[in-house]
Amino acid sequence: MHIPPYIAAFCRLFIFVVLFLASLGKARTFKKFGDNLATSFKVPQAWTKIATVLIIAIEGVLAMVILMNNRFTYSAMWGALLLFTVFTIFISVTVVQDRLVRCNCFGQNETYISYLDIIRNSVLLLACGLFLYGEQPILLTMPIQLLLFGMACIAYLVVTNVKNIATVAHDPNGL
Repeated sequence: MHIPPYIAAFCRLFIFVVLFLASLGKARTFKKFGDNLATSFKVPQAWTKIATVLIIAIEGVLAMVILMNNRFTYSAMWGALLLFTVFTIFISVTVVQDRLVRCNCFGQNETYISYLDIIRNSVLLLACGLFLYGEQPILLTMPIQLLLFGMACIAYLVVTNVKNIATVAHDPNGL
């Protein structure tokens, strides 16, 4: 199977946008995110601040390295794949156990984790996999990079609002 370089470049920018905005959202709601870790995820209070800083830092560093598109990008994408895998496993266990756990994945949202979060994370895992499996992106012209970045932002909006999209699709008259 052949993955064109444009798809790999799109996947790289998409994962950058997701990680960057996730870390930014968590940093913006630092205390709320830390409190959510303590209550929903049973992180001991003594470790909450460290865990909060660590998660935000990991997402932010991975985002920046992925954006730079240099020799470390491939390794950073493996890191993102590992991070999303851990998150997906945890979310899947939570959904299977039917536990009510709040998701502050992108800072502002306090909805409960559901199967839609598994779908979202599966899309993120697929994007990481396509990048890693595909040809390494070539240097693209600025207009093409801007177009791919715009597409990555739209994809981010779709995957982070999948619950809202599902609600509207289920009951369009309930708006």
